[in-house]
Amino acid sequence: MFSNGTTLSLLLSVALLLLSYAIAPLVFSAAIHDEQIREAAISFIRIRSWGLPFILLCQLGNSLFLASSQSRWIVLGSLVQTLANILFDYLFIFGVGPFPEMG
Repeated sequence: MFSNGTTLSLLLSVALLLLSYAIAPLVFSAAIHDEQIREAAISFIRIRSWGLPFILLCQLGNSLFLASSQSRWIVLGSLVQTLANILFDYLFIFGVGPFPEMG
């Protein structure tokens, strides 16, 4: 059953990825009139859309844990993600150690 969900999630993410590549220029062309900003927004969406498979698989895992009454793993995963985000924000903003300063 879980493999069916994985397959569907991956297929849906590919469809959404292709859709975002096709639709983003049309939407941003209608909404943003400055060409430099429009191109930056399209580039940003195209980069962000590559995260869709990971987001959908994460949601699938969350659904599995909820369905099996193991929601503590969702809380633990959220805590780890939050702590990692705080750590890497600090490292990349201030350029600590081998990490470049990105302000």
